Amino acid sequence: MYNFLIQAYYSYRGLFLWLNWPSYISNIVGRPVLFVVMFAFLGRFLRDPEAEQAYIIGMSIFSIPVIILGGVLQSFYRERVLGTLSVIFASPGNRAVIFFSRALLHIPNGILTAGLALLAGALFLSLQTPSVSWAGVVASIIAVSISCACFALFLGCLAIIVTDWFYLFSGSQGLMILVSGVIIPTESLPPFLEALGFLLPVTSGLAAMRSSFVGDDLITIAPQLGLEIGVGAAYAVFGFGLYKWIEARARRTGIREFAV
Repeated sequence: MYNFLIQAYYSYRGLFLWLNWPSYISNIVGRPVLFVVMFAFLGRFLRDPEAEQAYIIGMSIFSIPVIILGGVLQSFYRERVLGTLSVIFASPGNRAVIFFSRALLHIPNGILTAGLALLAGALFLSLQTPSVSWAGVVASIIAVSISCACFALFLGCLAIIVTDWFYLFSGSQGLMILVSGVIIPTESLPPFLEALGFLLPVTSGLAAMRSSFVGDDLITIAPQLGLEIGVGAAYAVFGFGLYKWIEARARRTGIREFAV
């Protein structure tokens, strides 16, 4: 466990070129709050109080993959471009510890950014909270943060292979905002897109979050939370398998990098 925590700390601290207080605060506080305000005003422009409430909740949850995916993908990408990937492949270290530690310290960032976005919605906008099940809200935020971290680990393996990690980052964000129900209700989507949404993080967790805001308790939303965690676990397992395959290919061919 000690080695896991040390790996998590150094991967977080050493592989971020943007890790400074002004940038950290702008990413954790500034961006999600502006997201929430912008879409809340869109709901007001539509003169639809329900839309405004839905946008505040949706964009608060969507701030989680934005911060987590960006951080984890950069960690994997910079392992390749800064030359530490070959050292990792040559080391005798536990691959599971190396792989999963990459995401650990990003999970609190996801929880924090969603919480601050909701707080901004309650303080400065018209987020309605009289019947909220706060236990469900907290559980939903944690579940989405974990599943997004697992999804980011899977995408991180692809960031080792492709030339530019930002395409993965922006493409996955665009897909999630389209099919997860953040802006467009999932039931309004074509059936294949609705089904695709449930294969990605956020969708089930966001549904649980919305249910919590109308008073549903933890027992009621437990199936949705379980599905959210299950989706994340599947990506984590598949991502670890892909990571091992990349390493095996590197050992077999003698090629350290696979940028295409």
